[in-house]
Amino acid sequence: MMQKSEIYVSPACLITSNSKDNSLKINNSGILLNGGFIITPVLKDEGDSPIINDANHEFRVILEEIDEHGSSKTIHEVFAMYILTFNSSNNVRKHIKTLFSSSQWNYFPSPNHKINSSITSLEINFLLLKIENSRYSYRTNFNILASVTDDRLRTGEPILVVSTPFANLSPKMFMNSMSSGIISNVVGDDGEVFLIDGRCAPGCQGGTVYRYRPDCYDHVGDLIGLVLIPILWRGKEYVGLAVCCNIQHVLRTLTSFLAAASLNTELTPKLFPSVSSLENSIIVHNPLQHITISPNSSSNINISPSLPSPNISISSRPAFRNVVYVECRNSWGSGIVVDVEGGLVVTCYHVLASWNGDTENENLNCDAAVRIPHLKKRYSAKILNNCSSKNTQILNNNQNTQIHNSSSSSKNQPFYDVAVLKLAVTSPCELYECGMTTLKEVDVCLEFSLGMSVYACGHMLFDKWHSLKPSATCGIISKISYHRHEPVLIQSSSCVHAGMSGGPLLDGEGRIVGIIVSNIRHPIVLAIKNDTSGVCYPHINQHVPMSIIWPLICQYLKTKSDHVFEKLHTDDESLIDTWTLNASAKKPALMCHL
Repeated sequence: MMQKSEIYVSPACLITSNSKDNSLKINNSGILLNGGFIITPVLKDEGDSPIINDANHEFRVILEEIDEHGSSKTIHEVFAMYILTFNSSNNVRKHIKTLFSSSQWNYFPSPNHKINSSITSLEINFLLLKIENSRYSYRTNFNILASVTDDRLRTGEPILVVSTPFANLSPKMFMNSMSSGIISNVVGDDGEVFLIDGRCAPGCQGGTVYRYRPDCYDHVGDLIGLVLIPILWRGKEYVGLAVCCNIQHVLRTLTSFLAAASLNTELTPKLFPSVSSLENSIIVHNPLQHITISPNSSSNINISPSLPSPNISISSRPAFRNVVYVECRNSWGSGIVVDVEGGLVVTCYHVLASWNGDTENENLNCDAAVRIPHLKKRYSAKILNNCSSKNTQILNNNQNTQIHNSSSSSKNQPFYDVAVLKLAVTSPCELYECGMTTLKEVDVCLEFSLGMSVYACGHMLFDKWHSLKPSATCGIISKISYHRHEPVLIQSSSCVHAGMSGGPLLDGEGRIVGIIVSNIRHPIVLAIKNDTSGVCYPHINQHVPMSIIWPLICQYLKTKSDHVFEKLHTDDESLIDTWTLNASAKKPALMCHL
């Protein structure tokens, strides 16, 4: 028998299927294991057609051949045979159902490409395929499963996604495209499910998620997961996050399934000896490096400016640990504890306003509270710079169309939309026990520049009942607005959503750059049903520089006088115009408080 030629290919691949009936079609990214095995997720709405099998589908796999330098060489298209379908683990299903329990949450692409497919009716399965006989023997450029790590996933870790946007639309253009981002949150005690802010599109489901490693070729480090849901919608808003499954749990679920299936005599004989060879590809210890990098190549690797250093864990920094959940009546925002001894929290003023629009209510403290959801702690709070005005427009994170109108500004309202709370804590030890520490000047970034990497942190989208730690998204400082040569407004490209108002904007070292205030909504008429509510742009957002707030905090800690916060008020028309987007033209302002 003639020995097959061996070709090295990228572990990321593209799977398509031709359906012979009305069953589900596949247009997914996927992962190729040594031995020719392929894993890809299948999303199925409850009540949809039966799951895929070999009788009603013809599977094709598109592989990207790479040369000895790791560069793309050519594309191969081969047939694959169906081996089996295995379900996601109970924990994965539970976490996703719980996290997206509201009917507001939809996903795309659904199996039938319906934009309004609710996540609550979602079924998640995985397909195991195997490349059929070919004149070539395909091997990945490194043993993908040997790179799987046991390290826990951490919020803020930089990641890379390798996938094929729009699936088989144009493999030559999109095959194995790379996007960057960070882990935005980790769900479950063992991190079975995690959210990322990396760019994804239809067809990216099944894409591989790696840790970002600047010392590796193409910066690709350990494999940590597969993309499950590439696009999320909350109501009419595109969220900009993707749902991923920890690769360790996918493999553990598969091996458990194989152990049970091997006792099932009804399984088709083609499963054997496939099972043994698959298990051999899973139980590996040493990576097989087939890519050679020249001795000088490391000096040519440039770290993307939009990716923070992988040596910095934002989730371990004091500023991130001090992020809290601020609630008033039935809505919420975020805040950050700046002084543990004094129980001081900085948040946005609009987070504490009367959500029912009763702007004449002089007491905004009656329902204000601060929570640490994942520790199930709650503290009542008093606002130190309390003020109100009949002209103040009240905005909240549960309404989608609020606009910060310039006519709502008044001298009585803190112009910078910053509130300082004092917690009713019997002893500072309670906060210390929660892992919080008093912030020092080294935890604050008072000098920043255009293009600097930043993280937006806060309790976005998911309420207190989910008991999540804060989420994070990454971006850069897109614009700095100045007034009298001092920075007064920061714009970033991080993804910011409802519930993040009052949370910190951190630099790559975990220092506070600013406080999150709003994102932008453009009042265009949408083509769908003549919707005039406009489009929200979560990647265009505004922040109050910490260089304005920090000196006031320090002054208060010395004097204990609330009057120091009067500097947050202004009647300077030029400054007001900068923050209400009226600097160049008298048009309705478009800031959407969160």
